[in-house]
Amino acid sequence: MLYFPGCMAELRVKEVYEATLAVLEAAGLRVEVAEGWRCCGSVLYRLGDLKAFRRLAEYNSKLLSGGEVVTSCAGCYRAFRVDYPAIGVKPPRVRHTVEVLAEAYERGALELPELGCTIAYHHPCHLARHCGVYEAPVMLLEAMGRVVESSLACCGAGGGFRALHPEESAKVADLLLRDLLSHNPDYVATSCPFCLLQLREAAKRAGYSTKVVDVTQLIAEHM
Repeated sequence: MLYFPGCMAELRVKEVYEATLAVLEAAGLRVEVAEGWRCCGSVLYRLGDLKAFRRLAEYNSKLLSGGEVVTSCAGCYRAFRVDYPAIGVKPPRVRHTVEVLAEAYERGALELPELGCTIAYHHPCHLARHCGVYEAPVMLLEAMGRVVESSLACCGAGGGFRALHPEESAKVADLLLRDLLSHNPDYVATSCPFCLLQLREAAKRAGYSTKVVDVTQLIAEHM
């Protein structure tokens, strides 16, 4: 199995990269980090630079062909699953980290700690609404504590919105975080490094102390 970390986990929130590898190893899975990978091109696609996106898609598709790929990035996941085929590029066989870990948990290969806490979960747009992955992250979290799910859709980071409209993007994140914190959780969790960064920055702006984590981090920290 090849791990495709994506730009955010590799460069901006390295702790997701490290936690992902640690938890996959704890589940008894043989994982190698893909060498020579390039950005999946998700943001380029959404901003309309199809020429650059195609170059990246063709490169990554060739690099990752022939094996199973796991990624911790919801944007990369959607790019591989939906956007590469949309431009006629054969995608790699990819699963998100939470799908792989949920399967390992169901077959008894991954033990999850019972934390007795409340976890407020944000479903990333690219993973949930765009690709239908809702149950896997919630299953993992419910094994550790009580889960409440946000009723709001987006963190405001994706699709180039954060880069082009930073102030409006921050307002969206602030609204989402307030909704998540209205449940008085011990943790706020998500399954996308970009959502994670966005929510952490919102928490810092507002002075909230509730810990914002990736699902893999929460597992890794209590193994």
